[in-house]
Amino acid sequence: MANVLSVIAAFIALIISIAAYFQTSSYNEKSLRPALEFQYKIGVGTDSSDSGYFKIVNWGLGPAKITKIEATLNGQSISTDAASLIKVAHVPGVIWQSLSVNSFIGPGEEKNIFLIKHEDMVSGCNDAMRRDIMEKLNLKIYYDSLFDYSDVLVHENYVSTNKREGCTVEKLN
Repeated sequence: MANVLSVIAAFIALIISIAAYFQTSSYNEKSLRPALEFQYKIGVGTDSSDSGYFKIVNWGLGPAKITKIEATLNGQSISTDAASLIKVAHVPGVIWQSLSVNSFIGPGEEKNIFLIKHEDMVSGCNDAMRRDIMEKLNLKIYYDSLFDYSDVLVHENYVSTNKREGCTVEKLN
């Protein structure tokens, strides 16, 4: 009888261990997912420490691997390397950064899409041109987690409240 009870106790312990393994594995997978978000600051002040940006931030606990990028500017498909972006959307003070497939954004990290140099920020027309780009730029960033969880981050339908006549990016009109 004692042998039978020992076998039953061992079998119950095995079942509990297997259930705990799957529950822990599921918890780890969910807790290590990346959580990407676009952040931007286009209009900036005159303080030299006040700079502008358009970036992706990973608020999750796991890294994100960019698997695909779909980018359009004014409805036209574009490449997301810095040299191509400068050609299609040159605005004084904007420093474009390359965004590429197979790059990683770690937990708590930021990936700049563009930065704004301070000395060019005080121009109201340049500010309106940067907002014009934000309105016409659509981005879809596809990414995976360590556990092959896939998601997409979308930037579209930005609406500027700071339009100025004659202050648009000429190539985008």
